[in-house]
Amino acid sequence: MMKKKIMIAEDEAIIAFDLMKYLQQHSYQISSVISNGEKVIEEIRNKHTDLIIMDIILDGRKNGVEIAKIAKDKYNIPVIYLTGISIEHQSKLGINNYDALISKPFEGKELLSALEHAFKN
Repeated sequence: MMKKKIMIAEDEAIIAFDLMKYLQQHSYQISSVISNGEKVIEEIRNKHTDLIIMDIILDGRKNGVEIAKIAKDKYNIPVIYLTGISIEHQSKLGINNYDALISKPFEGKELLSALEHAFKN
């Protein structure tokens, strides 16, 4: 069975590193780790990825909500949001186009459950 390729779009280096290590320990392959919104879009176009773990706030002009819409609508890539933004602020940002949402700091079991759910859909 081929390993699923996951892109991590996260602007906090420590969180991105923790995610990468955790996912690799659970037999996932990391296609890329990116902190800039525009570069995420470029990577989506140029590299195969099976899923994106997306922070809502990224470096650059594009945020995670805008990128998730592109990833899902144009490329049919599942998106799991990983965010520290409160539920109140999430609704103000119009966050609704995702396969799962996990709060920071992430819990391993919650992440694995979200991945399983996203890959089933």
